[in-house]
Amino acid sequence: MLFILLRADFLAVIQVIVYAGAIMVLFTFVIMLLNLPADEDGVDRLRWLKFIGIPLGLFLLFLIISTLWNVEPPRAPSTQLVGSPQAIGTSLFSDYLLPFELTSLLILIALIGAVVFAKKDL
Repeated sequence: MLFILLRADFLAVIQVIVYAGAIMVLFTFVIMLLNLPADEDGVDRLRWLKFIGIPLGLFLLFLIISTLWNVEPPRAPSTQLVGSPQAIGTSLFSDYLLPFELTSLLILIALIGAVVFAKKDL
């Protein structure tokens, strides 16, 4: 929401995509690594959370809608768009090239490590 309020729409969308993808990868690895037996039936001890979760979800939806309703439109278009894809790409591949490449190398190492740990027979 902060990126949207700062008029950096591209950064807001990219952040949502990255975090949603990270959560899906985390869920996939947890399900893959748990290897639970299929015949396990447990008592639903957290059934009462539905009665708390639905009102809290509706309240969160109300807060988001009221925040978006009260946002003022931009007064004047700025000459330099800070959150535009062109500005981000220029900054990423000129000023932050070394951290970008080191991050991609770190992600590759983590991916290889996750595959090695998930594999049962080496």
